[in-house]
Amino acid sequence: RRVSVSGVFDYQHEMVVRNRRQDGHPGVHVITPLKIADESKAILVNRGFLPIEKSDQEQRKAYQTNENASFTALVKSSQRRKFLSPKDNTPGKEWIDSWLRVNLDEMGKQIPYELLPYYLEIIPLGAASLSAKDLLHTDAGKEDMLFLPFRASQLNQKQKKFAPNELPIPVFSTYIPPGRHYGYVFEWGIMAFMTFLICLTLQLRPPKLKK
Repeated sequence: RRVSVSGVFDYQHEMVVRNRRQDGHPGVHVITPLKIADESKAILVNRGFLPIEKSDQEQRKAYQTNENASFTALVKSSQRRKFLSPKDNTPGKEWIDSWLRVNLDEMGKQIPYELLPYYLEIIPLGAASLSAKDLLHTDAGKEDMLFLPFRASQLNQKQKKFAPNELPIPVFSTYIPPGRHYGYVFEWGIMAFMTFLICLTLQLRPPKLKK
């Protein structure tokens, strides 16, 4: 769903999601809590992409210019760890700045106020008028799906030049929800089960005796 939201960014509790890319360039997505106007709760916001060389806490301060914000965004569910994918560190006494995924339960443990159970991805101004049909696509590769590190060849590419005034670059993904694939799972499961029954029936049927 798309929403319009306004509030105040809390840069003190900002984090990043690593192993992201933009036009083949490695970097991070900047995740910042937003204290929503006229609400007691806050929400995490993916403010966009920063190149890897500008992603540490000190350098990110150059892109924390406006605390007051108003924008259009996509509402996203918390990301869970996929089977066999690497784990994030468990929050404790030390602040965890870098994450593999937007796991709201884990990230919320180091935020001193309550977060809403979903997060936002800012939609660029040029894309805010897109229809739901145009939004429903994904260009994610296996690195995004499985949270794999970048290949060495990508890191050796010539560094792309990003204009300081365009950073962080708003990014939003439109992964098709898993529920859209459940129908295919059941369909192929039923077909496989029926094939098994047919084969079993043929195997157990007594052979015909020739006269």
